[in-house]
Amino acid sequence: DGTYTFTMPNGQVTVTATFVETEEPVGEPFLDVNEGDWFYDAVAYAYENGLMTGTGDRLFAPSGTTTRAQLVTILHRLEGTPALPDTALDYPFSDVAADSWYGTAVYWARANGIVNGVSDTAFAPNQALTREQMAAILYRYAEYKGADLSASADLSGYTDAGQIATYAQAA
Repeated sequence: DGTYTFTMPNGQVTVTATFVETEEPVGEPFLDVNEGDWFYDAVAYAYENGLMTGTGDRLFAPSGTTTRAQLVTILHRLEGTPALPDTALDYPFSDVAADSWYGTAVYWARANGIVNGVSDTAFAPNQALTREQMAAILYRYAEYKGADLSASADLSGYTDAGQIATYAQAA
């Protein structure tokens, strides 16, 4: 904040102006996020902390589907976007270029046991993230962070429990 006084050269008129620094409204970068939206605070947090930057053209796409690449990128940013040494690992996913916007994040997550591919040679970065994939990735991320993963629950009460893939059951 600052107050500045300007005196006109002939001394007859004095103009006083006060400048106040204001914070840009959080929703301002995104045309599709408004202050009254139920997700406003979550979007504000993700944006202000550099976890999510939107989908382009000043859009956040709050009703959009999260992809596998997007979730991994969020976790990578949460860790401070660590770089990969050139010799860290091989790059086996034919559908993930190391220099793509998500490439470093995917290979960082793979090197740290947070993600696997959908096959030995494909990651499917643009594939919609399923709930079981999200649970498994977040579970492995918690494991990477050293969290206590001893808690568990009985899934038999869910009608689709039999459809949960083996790799995701513990998560």
